[in-house]
Amino acid sequence: MKPNLGLRLRDKLGPDAAKDLSDVFEEVQTDMLMIATERFDARLASVASEMRQEMARMDAGLRIALAEGLSKIRTDLSESRAELMRWSFFFWVGQFSATAAVIGLLWRLANR
Repeated sequence: MKPNLGLRLRDKLGPDAAKDLSDVFEEVQTDMLMIATERFDARLASVASEMRQEMARMDAGLRIALAEGLSKIRTDLSESRAELMRWSFFFWVGQFSATAAVIGLLWRLANR
């Protein structure tokens, strides 16, 4: 995009000087856009790097929390399994005692 110098300035400077001034403005504008683009790219790379580091920290923290949670679940399951086995044992001992008592009662009744 060529800068518009205006008619009075072009008439005062002349066609060659107006063209030179217009070219200088265009070159400066291009340089400014290049500098702004480079700064933007550098800032974007910096922010992207910070975000990657933050995500890595969050990922590590999440992995630790997940491992701790799974460890607690395993412990709870193991304790539950042991308690279930204990209650099952008490149930079967009770059933065996009741069955033995009924058989003993029937045996005494049959031998009378």
